[in-house]
Amino acid sequence: MLIQTFTTRGSSRGPAARLAKTIKPLADESDFVTIAVHTPEDLDRIDTLLPRLKLDVPVLVDEKGEWCDSVGAFKRPIAYLIDRQGTVRYASISARNVEDAAQKLLAEKYDANSPASQ
Repeated sequence: MLIQTFTTRGSSRGPAARLAKTIKPLADESDFVTIAVHTPEDLDRIDTLLPRLKLDVPVLVDEKGEWCDSVGAFKRPIAYLIDRQGTVRYASISARNVEDAAQKLLAEKYDANSPASQ
C-alpha cells in the first residue's frame, strides 16, 4: 500500500498525480492500493483542482490536519509504503524512490507466519 500526501497548491500536487500513474500499473488492484491524502492547505481549491488531477485512487482530505501533523506531512508531500504484512517499510520517502521501493515490496510474498501478520 502507498499512502501519498499532497495539496492542490502549485508543485505539491505533482507527486500525487505522478505517483498514482506510476504505481497503479505495478500490480493489479487487488494486490496494491494507493491512497492520496490531501493536507489541510488550500482546501478552498480542492473542488476545482482535484478533478483535473485524475488520480484514479481514493483521496482522503485531512481537513483539520491532525493526521498530517502526526506524520510530519503538513508542509511537504511525503509517501509511506506498507508491506503485505501491514508493516510500514518506507516512511517519508521521496517521489523518485517510491517506484523502486514498491517493486521490492511487490516481489515479496505474504508470510502468514510473520509476527507482523499475527
